[in-house]
Formats: sequence, structure tokens, C-alpha cells
Amino acid sequence: MNHFLLKNLMLVLTVFIFQTVGAQEKPVRKPMTETDMYVCAVQQKAVKAREGEWKPLGKGLFRDDIVTALYLVDNYEFEVDMEESLSTPGLYRLVTPYKNYPMSPATPDTDTYMEVDATDPDHVFFRRYDTGMNWGNGNIIVNSMAGDYYDLGKFNAAIAEGICGTLKEGIITFPTRTLLVLDGTVPSDKGYKIANVNSKFRLKLPGTPDLDVVAAVEGKVDEGDKSFISVNFTIGKDVEKIKIAMFEGEYNQNMADNIVNGSVTSAEMTKSGKHLFPYEKDGVFTFVAVPYYKGNVRTAIYLTKELSYLHEGWKDIGTAFYTEGYLADCTVDMGLEVVTTEVQVQESTEHPRLFRLVDPYGLNYRYSTEQNYDTSHPYYMEIDVADPNRVVIHKMEYGCGLVFNAGTMQLWSRADRYLTEGTKTKEEIEEMNLYGKCNGKVITFPNEALCIKFIDVVDTWYWANLKGSFKLVLPVDVTANISGVDNDLTYPVEYFTLEGVKVGKESLSPGIYIKKQGSKSSKVIIK
Repeated sequence: MNHFLLKNLMLVLTVFIFQTVGAQEKPVRKPMTETDMYVCAVQQKAVKAREGEWKPLGKGLFRDDIVTALYLVDNYEFEVDMEESLSTPGLYRLVTPYKNYPMSPATPDTDTYMEVDATDPDHVFFRRYDTGMNWGNGNIIVNSMAGDYYDLGKFNAAIAEGICGTLKEGIITFPTRTLLVLDGTVPSDKGYKIANVNSKFRLKLPGTPDLDVVAAVEGKVDEGDKSFISVNFTIGKDVEKIKIAMFEGEYNQNMADNIVNGSVTSAEMTKSGKHLFPYEKDGVFTFVAVPYYKGNVRTAIYLTKELSYLHEGWKDIGTAFYTEGYLADCTVDMGLEVVTTEVQVQESTEHPRLFRLVDPYGLNYRYSTEQNYDTSHPYYMEIDVADPNRVVIHKMEYGCGLVFNAGTMQLWSRADRYLTEGTKTKEEIEEMNLYGKCNGKVITFPNEALCIKFIDVVDTWYWANLKGSFKLVLPVDVTANISGVDNDLTYPVEYFTLEGVKVGKESLSPGIYIKKQGSKSSKVIIK
């Protein structure tokens, strides 16, 4: 796992502002109305608790998805000392929780307390807390949106908007994108940056049983003339058993309910291991596991994946070496280095010389982690080499799967963009030198022939491959091994006088010349 701290990932262009909250105007405080009585009660409860005593509860487990919004780090889970108010049950505090964060640069000299109010298990929140961690950009401050609303005296609005956390079965979680973080990497006029974008934040209270179930698709397995999908289930130590089943489509609660009531066929597992599910076609499938504890059903877990192992319409041709010229070589400096990644490559069975790279920015790519790369389905980069002298890359409509602070990144070649949009002819594109070239196994593109767009931020295409970094080495010689391709076309056109003196195309004057391309030569008349 790559734990690289990408401190330089802040984009230099001002258009790439972070998605933030807290910068909005604070509403003018008004006299308390009846609808604010709930807030008043909560505030009084918190004040009373602070004036009272706290009892130690033991070690809880804190899984962070807050710092991940600032830096490229994992969703680390670590122990925290927890206490509960004696006067206000359900009001907890964590004793300097980030002192146990695996990458914490220093341990604070004095304990501080992060208070989590779960007095109402359906509407949990915590308020602004200084973690004490400083990675060179100022202390990291965390908060919950509900806590921010609380401080504004608008907690009812937090409830109405569904941004509070919940305490269920001893575990506190928050909805996606409802936590906040701040340090010096966030522009001072923008307030907090939104966190919990991976929905991984979790606080386990001390004594909570380990009922985690993690599913991971490991690939296709063939047995005789039948195919199966192998899924590995890792089961928590307190799980008695799980019932599992595979469904077509996205997850819905009926899937888990049907496993429990027996209306669908399911399998049982009592320990971690692999299970083979019948696999007959590609598509979107969901794997559901229902855990049991002390004979009772607990919250189901699920994994939704787009499966394409049958490669309908495509065939595997091996592994390519992809030197990317988009993210690390574009107008927007993201602080990345040009790297080469080994990727799987496929060829269309209907359109020869139409190739696609499978997850070119997947977990093999240096800057991708499980936190910033979408593994729910494959992402493909299609490269059309029908004409080896006019290679284009089709638009990655849904992004490349990798999401930095700039959001979803679409990749395209300028030649294919102009052709698709109808703004340039093939001849004009050739004059602009924007086509890629395929010479045997190697595909390259001229400088500035690629483009990138950050669709979550701004509707603008930026030039990429500024230094000509892009290079793709295919596992097969495209021009030699595929019938119907004239290998000479992969070579540049050269012109010579009748005396054998080489002349640049731009210097040709009217007359007779020898045109040479690869092993072929002919006389041509320039008028």
C-alpha cells in the first residue's frame, strides 16, 4: 500500500478550489423559538456533563476518514481511550485520540478531549477539535457538519438535512461527506474541507464485538466448462457465521432480507475463506453477507462490482507498459512524477487494432490507493490504432477512476476530441501534429497532443503531454502481426532531390522529388 504523503497536491490554479463549508455567512441569531428547544436541551446537557465527572470505558477503535481529505494516507484504525459522562449517559470523550494515529509526528504533552455527543443515538455529532497534529501546514482541526450547525444554534436543520451521525450496535458512523477538516493546506477564506468522502469513518465503543466482514473479489475460476467468481470473505472473530449470496445489480435492502428469510439460495461460512459463485455473464453484481452474533442477525455488508472477466467483445493480449503523460505532464502542476505502470491490455474482437488499457491508473499506479481509486468497476482507456499514423485516444467519459482533491479527471486526445466535436478535419489535425503514432509495439503522442479536464471543478480542457512523456509499449507488434497493415506506414515520410539530397517538407519547391517511407520510395511532382 502506498502511504505517500502528497503535500504538493494542491493545484496551482485558483479554479481548483476545495469543496468546503463554513465559509457561508452565519445567520443572525434570533430569540429562541419553540423549534430551538431541542438545541437548548442539548446545550444544557453538555454543560452539565462538563461540570461533572467522567468514567473510563477502556479502549475504543477509531477509524479515520478525515485526514484522508488532506493527504494521501490510508483509513488507519487505531485504539483510543474513551470516557463517558457520569451525569449524561451517551456523552463520550476521546482522550487525545490522534496521539495513536500511525503517522502522528509527535505526542502532545497534555491530554485534550474530543467530545462525541451520542445522547440521541440517531443524531450524533462532535464539535470542533484540534488534533494537535501538524505536518508542516498548521494543526489539523476536525469537526462534524452537525457540530458546526450546533454551534450556529441550528441543530434542528442538521437533523432535517440528515447530516448527523448514528450510534448502532456499539458503532458510531456518519453519512458520506458530513465531516470537516482544516489545516494550512486549505485556503483561509474557504473554511473547512469536506471529509469522510470514502464513508470509512467509524468509532467503535469499548466492548463492541468484532463483527466486521470484508468481501474481496479475487477473479474468475474455471472448472471444466463452467466459470465461477472467487470471493474472499474475512470474518471478524466474534461472528458466529455469515450467510452469503450473489445478486445481479446494485444493492438494496431486499437482498439481505431475502437471505435471512430464505427466499433466495445462500451459503454459510463460519470462518474466513473463499467462496465460488456461478458466473455466466458480465455485468454489475452485488455480493451480500449477513453476519450472525449470539443467534441474531446483525447489519449486512455488501460489495458491488462490475465484472468483466468474460471480456465480451474483447480479448486479452497481455501486459503493456504505460508511461503516462496526463497527470504528471499537464498544464496543471499536481506535483506528480512521470512513472511507468504495468497494465493489462485488451483488443476488440469486432474492431481490430482498437485496444483498451484496463485500469491504467489502478492500484499499480504509484499515486493510487484504496482511498482515492474507485475499485467498484474497471476503468478503460481506449486507443484506436486503425491507422498507425493517426492514433487517437477516446474520451474517458467517466474519469480515470483516480480522484484527487480536484475531483474526477477525464482524459482524451485532442485529435479525437476535435474529430468528435467536428471542429477540425483530419487534415487540419495532421497539420497541427496532434495524432499519435504507432511504430511496431510503441505508441507515442506529440507534445501537447493530449488533454485533461477536472469535471467536478471547471468546464475547461487543459493540455497534457507537454513534454511528450506519454508512451505505451504493447505486448504485440501491431503493424507486423495484424494482417492488412502496411508496416511502412509507421515510418516518417522523407523527401530527396534526384541527386539524393534530403529536403524538409516545408522547404519543397516545385519540381520532381523522391518520396521515401520505410522500404518504399517513389517519384512525386511538387507543383
